[in-house]
Amino acid sequence: TSRGGISVSLTDALGIARLVPLQFVSPIQFNFLVPKETAVGPATLLVLRAGGAGPVGKAFIEPVMPGLFTATANARGPVLGVVVRQGFPTSICDETSCKAVPIPLSPDVSTQVKLYGTGFRNASGIRAIEVTIGGIPVPIVAAGPDPDVPYLDALVLELGPELSGLGETDLLMVVEGKVGNAVRIQVQ
Repeated sequence: TSRGGISVSLTDALGIARLVPLQFVSPIQFNFLVPKETAVGPATLLVLRAGGAGPVGKAFIEPVMPGLFTATANARGPVLGVVVRQGFPTSICDETSCKAVPIPLSPDVSTQVKLYGTGFRNASGIRAIEVTIGGIPVPIVAAGPDPDVPYLDALVLELGPELSGLGETDLLMVVEGKVGNAVRIQVQ
């Protein structure tokens, strides 16, 4: 699978090389889905161009290694997602910065957010995932491959009234004992 004349080969811990399905390619990054058959352990990535091989990189393949995407695209800052029923984003950006959008909570109405990330689709189930907002455990409605964008993982959370008034705070996800990046969310 090639994009813009670039392919990427991943050689796993068993020495098996596979072309990976590329989802996005730019001059400074490429995004891909690790094939299910890939062995856990050290791996080598080789960038292939029409003119020959390019840069080589190293990686360590894990069954799960959670990460949530952020509006700043640097794994820190406001989490990337949407408030399900209202359809507005959890973060916004202008030319100079990104910020978390306040999510209004009501004791009378259920509020769900859908957050985007990677590395948790292979979790052994929802019970293997823990999420806290401001240190308060949050119920998980769904987790796994996003039905609309299959190369993304999606996490759907139920935001209850106990979170009201926290303001902007940390959201932390732990999957099978592996701690993901701390991101920011704002609840009113």
